[in-house]
Amino acid sequence: MVVFLACGGGGGGGGVDSGGKVDAWDAGEDQSAVDTGQDQGHKELGDVVDAKDSVPTTDDLGGGVDGQAEDVQPVDQGVQEDVIDVPPSDSKDTGQRYHPEGWATPGSANFHGKAAKQGISQCTTCHGADLTGGAVQVSCDSCHQGFKTDCVFCHGGKDNQTGAPPVDISDGADTTLVTVGAHTAHVSAKSGISVPFDCVVCHKKPSSALDPDHIDGSPAEVLASNGWDRQAAVCATAYCHGNFIGGNTSNKPKWTASSQAQCGSCHALPPSTGRHPSVFAKHSFMGKDCTNCHNGIANNGATQILDPTKHINQTKDVVLKLGGTWNPQTKTCDPACHRAEQW
Repeated sequence: MVVFLACGGGGGGGGVDSGGKVDAWDAGEDQSAVDTGQDQGHKELGDVVDAKDSVPTTDDLGGGVDGQAEDVQPVDQGVQEDVIDVPPSDSKDTGQRYHPEGWATPGSANFHGKAAKQGISQCTTCHGADLTGGAVQVSCDSCHQGFKTDCVFCHGGKDNQTGAPPVDISDGADTTLVTVGAHTAHVSAKSGISVPFDCVVCHKKPSSALDPDHIDGSPAEVLASNGWDRQAAVCATAYCHGNFIGGNTSNKPKWTASSQAQCGSCHALPPSTGRHPSVFAKHSFMGKDCTNCHNGIANNGATQILDPTKHINQTKDVVLKLGGTWNPQTKTCDPACHRAEQW
């Protein structure tokens, strides 16, 4: 709707000419003039006129022959109009008025996809909090059905469908990029030493793309417990890299490098805690044969994890090859080879 605001002019009531015609018109009504011999009240010229309504004309502005109507053009009284452009609620953007040119053109430098991935909150001002239309009645779902819960709509999709890069939100796929790095190795358990990691291991996982702090223009937040150092591209305190009792706390694999998930990186082989063979003389005969106490979980030689579900799970899983029991609460081992002993 275009709103006209008149400035200046528009004095008091007009007089009546000798023919009884009123020399003023009402901007909002179809007013019939009555000859009363008195001034007729009228609205000031500063009243708002909707541009979609036709501007009324007067039968006579005081000229012509008395008693006869005369068609005349409105008299220019020097009134200036301020125009306020208000987009109608049913407007459809063509990419050249309310957004930069090329906003809706894939491949354009101004294409809206890049801007949306850096911060979607600005879009909610016009399109609504859930982007289903808002004041402009244009829903993002009309073109992008289901995008709010489709992780690969903005990132991932190259190596798998988990949503983990590659690609990143800038379509990068190189693992030397901090935004890509070892995502695939973690979410696909490429090393074979654990089950695939879900996003929640490192991030606060959203239920929708519109969840607070998800698309906010900042780098992806990593859980504080992992001790993420973006500049160095390392997780300094992650459990899965040795941050546990007996673990190698100095183990800080670089996120953007590869081939660092070797057995012995996170803890000694065998580990240096409890009564492992490396620290308990009576068990030294076992050497690196993990099958004595972790039968079916690790191999003889500690070079392979046989059951990834029981590794890097923050639980000490004990399966005695010769039979017996392990009590994780009292840390007592009662194997067939000797009586019960506290680990």
